[in-house]
Amino acid sequence: MSSLLSLYKGKDKNGTEMSAKKTFLVPLAELYVEPGYNVREIDQAQMAKAKAAGKSKLTKSDAIPQFSARKARRLVELLVDAEFERNGDGDYLALAMDTSDEINRILAEYRAGIGTKDTGEES
Repeated sequence: MSSLLSLYKGKDKNGTEMSAKKTFLVPLAELYVEPGYNVREIDQAQMAKAKAAGKSKLTKSDAIPQFSARKARRLVELLVDAEFERNGDGDYLALAMDTSDEINRILAEYRAGIGTKDTGEES
């Protein structure tokens, strides 16, 4: 099997329509796609949600709930002050004073999948 670079260098001889602009732009007809590879079943509930939002296909942003970078950064800020401790029952984090409510709220929002894209607003 030839590499993309060797095919590109010999494009005049082999008749490919491949072009390169920092990436290889290869026509789909020139690729071998193994049937069933990297294919998963579409979650019909997620597809219905995407259609309700006026979209004709399911995209990554529809399938995976968005969680703002600001909230993730805030969670890290709160957790960085926690102390790692061990006891007979296992490992745990001892949270800094007055942080558990905010940490639990952020985690609950993440688990519920209602996090929003970062709008620049502080929450």
